[in-house]
Amino acid sequence: MNIFSKKGILIALVLSLFVWAPIRTHADDHPDLDIDLVMHALEGESGVVFDLIQEGVDVNTLKVAGFTPLIAAVKSGHTETTKILIDYGADINAWGSEGGQTALTLAVHEGFTEIVSMLLENGADPLMRDEAGRTAMMVAAIEGRAESMAVLISNGAVVSATDSQGNTSLILAAGEGNAEVVKLLLNAGADINAKNAEGDTALSAAEANGHEEIAALLK
Repeated sequence: MNIFSKKGILIALVLSLFVWAPIRTHADDHPDLDIDLVMHALEGESGVVFDLIQEGVDVNTLKVAGFTPLIAAVKSGHTETTKILIDYGADINAWGSEGGQTALTLAVHEGFTEIVSMLLENGADPLMRDEAGRTAMMVAAIEGRAESMAVLISNGAVVSATDSQGNTSLILAAGEGNAEVVKLLLNAGADINAKNAEGDTALSAAEANGHEEIAALLK
């Protein structure tokens, strides 16, 4: 089961009710409000989220089962709930439990371009990396999220950054066959001759995977 699926998050939250209940405390004597906040954020119930914050639940008080309320809201694509959490001080660059993903990398992965823009406008760091050393731009390259890639480029994301294996976003996009992303990166000045740790370039990655259209762009 992918723990970052909606079902996976809900199961983890239910388990947290039993694991954390004996040791959590709140000044208002409602020890489960932190879990409530994450669950309602996941469901996009922005009115309830707002009410819980007004009751004094700290949006950063606890990472429940590895998920912050912001990450939960972003994962499900709830723009309004995401905005409320940001407005009330959610840690925009907090990591989640699986793979070191942030709200930004999750928004890019899921293709929620409006949320990507919102996060960047509010200080999300496009250079933060997951456990594989991948930035949000690299996630966009792999997943073929051209709209998110355009937003990242317009916000100054570094096109020459490399992951833990030396792959640039251009090499990753070319290998995955994501032509529109390749075009965006080339227009942004990506190094066509950059090599990864194995000596592969974007061109060789495209050719190795049979992406002839992309190979033609790179010649």
